[in-house]
Amino acid sequence: MSAEARKPHFRFFPSAYEHGDVFLETSDACEICHKPAGWLYVGSIYTADPRVKPCASCIAHGRLGEALGTNRYCLHDAELVGTDRLTHDEIMQRTPGFASFNAFEWPVSRGLPLAFAGYGDDPAFAELSAARKAIRKAGETLGERDWDYPATYALVFQDLKRGSYHAIADLD
Repeated sequence: MSAEARKPHFRFFPSAYEHGDVFLETSDACEICHKPAGWLYVGSIYTADPRVKPCASCIAHGRLGEALGTNRYCLHDAELVGTDRLTHDEIMQRTPGFASFNAFEWPVSRGLPLAFAGYGDDPAFAELSAARKAIRKAGETLGERDWDYPATYALVFQDLKRGSYHAIADLD
């Protein structure tokens, strides 16, 4: 099976494959399903045995949870408030993690988590005025009036229904 065929979509992190610190394209076997991984997860897993390296399919389809125990791991150092249990589990256990300096509160709007869109210095945000506005607003919460793109210490999220952006500061 090709790497492309083993490339599931993650609705709360749709650009997971474009970030070099999340997945590695490889033909090595997944440690969970023992099939050619296609995309091997290289991000953090918060568990007693963080050495396991699952493929994208095992994360997306819950096989990582079957292997580690449903409540014995998560993929984010984040708090998620205001969602139902199934959505909470989708974010925390079936959405790949991304690098952050600190624990953070994942933004939620009307019960639906926002999707991680990237870091505040991603080139995609250079011409997106709505994303730049969200980055400036995150800086203002810190008392920084001149925070703007590129903001290395910003995590940018996008509302899946409205397309609007929200950024949070993630200081080193």
